[in-house]
Amino acid sequence: MTGEQQHDQICVENADGSGFRQLTSDPDAESYYPSWAPDGSSLVYASNRTGQYEVYEMDLNSAASVQLTHGLGEVAAPAISPDGRWIVFADNVKVFSSIWRMKRDGSDPQEIFGQEGADAMDPSWSPDGSKILFAWGGGTEKQLYTINLDGSGLHRVSADFRTRGRSDWSPDGTLIASYAGSPWHWAMYLIQADGSGLHPIQVGGVALAPSFSPDGEWIVFTGYLDHPGDPDGCEIYVMRLNGSQPVRMTYNNYCDYQPRWGP
Repeated sequence: MTGEQQHDQICVENADGSGFRQLTSDPDAESYYPSWAPDGSSLVYASNRTGQYEVYEMDLNSAASVQLTHGLGEVAAPAISPDGRWIVFADNVKVFSSIWRMKRDGSDPQEIFGQEGADAMDPSWSPDGSKILFAWGGGTEKQLYTINLDGSGLHRVSADFRTRGRSDWSPDGTLIASYAGSPWHWAMYLIQADGSGLHPIQVGGVALAPSFSPDGEWIVFTGYLDHPGDPDGCEIYVMRLNGSQPVRMTYNNYCDYQPRWGP
């Protein structure tokens, strides 16, 4: 979330919109890109509380965070594997962002994909943990790719779709939700995991950064449905996969964004 009074912070709430709780509160640091552990007991996120962005894991019972990376570069978008053993993340070591992996405790960090001249970013795991989905390309010309944990098997999902970044797999692994478009014209899309069947989700406003519910029946997303054109007007919404039954989840005087649906 953003606002005039503080930097971006990590928050959670229940799927019905109740129980809003702010988890991080460092007034001098930004914390963002949250992603849940498979068992829902913790989450990983990126924060610049040390002066550069590092990956942290927070235990939700104690609210204590452990720093997992140390000086690898400007990291973002950490995600824990379905078996709980690995974390993938994006890392901007020099000029362009690349995809990295490390063990859950932060040990053995390794780059698994990156090329000069284009950014690889926003990784997410397939439900069975066999593939990593990410966006790769320059500017607004990024496309969706999958790769194995060891860096082998690079595969372009679709030649026809240009994504803006943050995407997600459906729980059964058959669908990918993503978004595309120029600023203030962002729109969400569904595509079959094999690259076929690309189609927009008509939700009646600017929408981005989708995440599936655990049952695969709903999507949570960042939307400007009620405050179009207002940089601080984004809120969290949920809807059916076909764009029906949109429900606003947050009512704050700052921008709520980057939702990830917990287990």
